[in-house]
Amino acid sequence: MRGALLGIAAALALAACGPKPAEHQDAPPPAPQAGEPVDAAALDGHVVAVSETWRFEAAPDTGYALDLAGHTPATTAPYAAPRAVDGEAQFKSGGIDITLSAAPCSMDGRTYPLTARLRVQNTDAPQGCAVAVWDRDLRALLPAIDACLGQATEPMSVTYAARLADGGALVRLRQDGNPFECRVPAGGGGAPTLEGADEAPAIAGDGLAVFVRAPGDNPGGDCYQAPEVRDANGQLLGWWDDPDGC
Repeated sequence: MRGALLGIAAALALAACGPKPAEHQDAPPPAPQAGEPVDAAALDGHVVAVSETWRFEAAPDTGYALDLAGHTPATTAPYAAPRAVDGEAQFKSGGIDITLSAAPCSMDGRTYPLTARLRVQNTDAPQGCAVAVWDRDLRALLPAIDACLGQATEPMSVTYAARLADGGALVRLRQDGNPFECRVPAGGGGAPTLEGADEAPAIAGDGLAVFVRAPGDNPGGDCYQAPEVRDANGQLLGWWDDPDGC
């Protein structure tokens, strides 16, 4: 671990590029206002932070993983829930130190709700962007997901879902690599609309988790066994597919 962290620190000292400017604005939910306190408890789950030179992922079941350009393997550490520090959320474990603040951050055409600062071995990295991955809200969003899948004529996987400010829901789906977008009206005020999403604005977090609804076969096929998702009674809801494939 120490050797990997020292290598990361050296690379960070040389890194100079930051996130790319945005090409599109994010779809709802809206980002918090800059300077607002970050709810650290709400980030206790699956979180991803990215920059031009590094990628960080935290999840309670897998721990921390930090990838730095040009360095393999990834540096890992046990999961530690984020702490509230001066209005920010700090992920800190095993020499990895990531701080998230409520300041919109743009990269690769996506506007993220949080700005991320990485510090390893007392070395600051280029600023990154962060988002809480949508998978933590799967069960609450399942009625909207099912409504959207009910509009499809072929099986689709879910790459993103979120509740909208008006009480409706937005669901992104894929079928044979083609993107689709579905909007579910609030309060049952009409049927969901499903249409191709080739020209839709990019959304931070879209594709970071991929859900395949049961019934059906495990989407891992001959490559791997995709993790099952079950409800409180043990009923199979579906699977988390690998976003990167086999």
